Amino acid sequence: MRRRKTSVEALSHEFELDLAPLLAVMVKLIPVLIVSSAFIPIVIIQSELPAPIAAAITETKAEEAPQLELTVHPTDGMILKLSKGTQEVDKVQFAFPAHENDFSILKENLVRMKKQFPELFRLELIPQGDVPYNIIVKIIDAARKNSLSKEKFQFKNTKTGALEETDYMFPDVVFANILEG
Repeated sequence: MRRRKTSVEALSHEFELDLAPLLAVMVKLIPVLIVSSAFIPIVIIQSELPAPIAAAITETKAEEAPQLELTVHPTDGMILKLSKGTQEVDKVQFAFPAHENDFSILKENLVRMKKQFPELFRLELIPQGDVPYNIIVKIIDAARKNSLSKEKFQFKNTKTGALEETDYMFPDVVFANILEG
């Protein structure tokens, strides 16, 4: 039997990689992805407040200060919770307003909670579900000033130490779940 000679060819493992097409795809793909991305705009609405109130808002210490949260859901209603530290001071739940302009129950509860802690100017608003934007704006308007009565709230000026009067209740509104969608 005759043996067949197999020729062993020298295989070269060296090759040249052309990255130009890959780079061309990336150069076209990155701008498309950036343009088609959805960004979340975080906006601060600046409003003019009296100087003592603006100072009281900025100098509030988070550990000691009371917190007021308003959770809004179109079907479950509204939950207004006042807490100081880890202790819950007051909590009230009421129905979502039947009419767009009927926020009297919310205003009454906000006034009542403002009387408990007159130095509190911040409201954490937590809209859930599909709460319409115009309702959120009306809630912010209702929380800003006391429009039910001409009664004013007294608070201690942090710079002078004197008692000041104001009709502002909660002009500093913070959205607590801004990144949830």
